[in-house]
Amino acid sequence: MLIRKIIWAAACALLLAFGAALPGFAQEPPKHVGSGQMYSTIQAAVDAARSGDTIIVHEGTYSENVNVNKSNLTITSVSGPEDTTVQPQNPGSSVFIFVQAGRSLRD
Repeated sequence: MLIRKIIWAAACALLLAFGAALPGFAQEPPKHVGSGQMYSTIQAAVDAARSGDTIIVHEGTYSENVNVNKSNLTITSVSGPEDTTVQPQNPGSSVFIFVQAGRSLRD
């Protein structure tokens, strides 16, 4: 009987471990960016995010170059382009730089 309980506990632990690794299984709440929010920059939210997370950018102007090095992120504005502006920190450079498999893809 004790062996059966140990096997059952091990099986449950394995299912939880594998399930937590699947996208969307233990999805984080959205990461909010802006004045008075959890993150003050989009880059900080991207750095803290996991694949499949959502980043919500609140009203304001953000001067930064964002290196997006994770797949399957959703980055959206809470109120659209009328109230949210993202401009490059360095003139002439891209705002978002997508890094995939060791290559940079610029937007």
